[in-house]
Amino acid sequence: MKSDLEKLFDIQKNHNDRWQDAERFITDSNYRLSIVKDFVLGIYQQNTFLLETFNWAKHSLERTEDIQNTKIQIVDIVKYAVGLYILVGGNAKEFEELFTNKSNELDNRWNQNEVKFTKENKVVVFDVDGVIADYSNHYTDFLENVCGLVSVNKDRKSYSFFEKYGITRQAEEQFNIDFIKMGGFTKIPVFDGIVDVMNEIKNKGIKIVLLTARPSWIFKRLISDTYRWLKNNNIPHDLIIWDKDKADAIINYVFPAKVICMVEDRDKHSLEVSHIGVDVLLIDKTYNKSILDNDRIKRIYKYSEIIDWIDGK
Repeated sequence: MKSDLEKLFDIQKNHNDRWQDAERFITDSNYRLSIVKDFVLGIYQQNTFLLETFNWAKHSLERTEDIQNTKIQIVDIVKYAVGLYILVGGNAKEFEELFTNKSNELDNRWNQNEVKFTKENKVVVFDVDGVIADYSNHYTDFLENVCGLVSVNKDRKSYSFFEKYGITRQAEEQFNIDFIKMGGFTKIPVFDGIVDVMNEIKNKGIKIVLLTARPSWIFKRLISDTYRWLKNNNIPHDLIIWDKDKADAIINYVFPAKVICMVEDRDKHSLEVSHIGVDVLLIDKTYNKSILDNDRIKRIYKYSEIIDWIDGK
């Protein structure tokens, strides 16, 4: 049985089919641009009409409103928006998912700005890719089996992949863009055992903050893709922070809480975070061998060592 939203989409699709040539929309770029302009201008015009339903009396604070007409204008705006959404290949199920993800994004943005940790809070900060998400193996599979690259260096000694495959940095950047656009971050497997460890940490009453450098400020879909991935894999967390400057992010959004440690895989982030007085548990990787243990950085080889570290504090 179709949902109410699917029924509304069917109604709008029937209207679209009367007015536009869906096949031509795909194949004819000039026609497509013309139709998109019509829809966008239609939304703009309906927004103007919507504003006019609120009649503001000049030189007075009095206001009269035609609420029923306001509702009708909002429906017109929604019909234009849904019509355009359908034309670009969207459907009701995807719309509901994206709407939910966008709402989650706004909730998290509010949390990031409003949730304030206190000195009484204990926090463990987790990096995402390379710590929770098996990004390297998944991305390697993409490069070799989808893009057809062949490894020229067995071991990956830096976080980037261009040396391993003998390509330029620019070529690697384009492959990464393609990976993002195809939704690659929604499908990354989770390392065995990490979710159990994170749940054990939560059960100890410790807050979990996810701190990722995924470039959501460039690729907005990374936010919804990440929320989808977190939900699908039941990743426990109290807050997710998007920031490439991880030390600054901890200072701005986590302090004055007691940060027990940060779990990280990259050498540069480990050094930066250790310099603000936060202990770092560095997951052993081929690309972070240059970092040696010191008073603030400890290399670990299995996730159970995170619990051992916490219990020892």
